[in-house]
Formats: sequence, structure tokens, C-alpha cells
Amino acid sequence: MTPEEFDWGAIVTVSVALIGFAGVVVTKRVQKGTRENTLIDQLQEQIESMKAEHAADKEARRLERIEQAKDQETRRLERIEDHRRMSKIEQRDRVYIPHILKLNRHIDQNLGPPAPPVPNPVQEYLDEEQT
Repeated sequence: MTPEEFDWGAIVTVSVALIGFAGVVVTKRVQKGTRENTLIDQLQEQIESMKAEHAADKEARRLERIEQAKDQETRRLERIEDHRRMSKIEQRDRVYIPHILKLNRHIDQNLGPPAPPVPNPVQEYLDEEQT
């Protein structure tokens, strides 16, 4: 076969067909990889979303425990304050009652003024009440 007899048109046609076939193979391979990559990306996004939800739930539980501890501490402080007030009232009464009884005896015995002196704790309490 001489170069003039050689069918260049057939070679070009076969070459184009081979290039086209190679293009199809490469495209299919890329598309398969793209689908896999898309699926992997979706799964990774779901994992990240689940991690974020878990972290949010964990933080919510932590905040709830902190709030419960705060409420318990508030109740404890209220009990302490109530006890302190009651102790102060009892202390005042221990001083007031004898003084009231002394004033009653003073009146019953028809003793005139001046009244018996006010004890210091009572006077301090009365001074506190005025301020």
C-alpha cells in the first residue's frame, strides 16, 4: 500500500471514535466519583449536624443542672435568712418580755413616772427600727 492509497478518512473516523469512547469512559468514571463524593459530603453534613445537636443537648442539660443548683442554693440561703430573722425575733422577745412584765408591775403598783429604764438590747432594737 502506498501512502496515496492509504485511507486517511478511515483512520480519522476510528481515531474520533476512540477519543469519543475514551471520553465516555472518563465521564462515567468522573460521574461515579462525583456521586460518591456527593453522598460522602451529605453523610459528613449529617454527622456534623448530629454532633451539633448533641452538643446543644449536652449544653442544655448542663445549663439545667446549673439552674437547679442555683435554685437549691437560693432556697438554702432563704432558709438561713429565715433562721437568722427568727433568731433575732426570739432574741428580741427574750429581752422585751421581761421589760414588758416590769412595766406592768410598775403600773400595777401605781408607781408613777419615770418608768423603769429601757434595757440596752431593747433600745438598740428600737433604734434599728427607726433607721
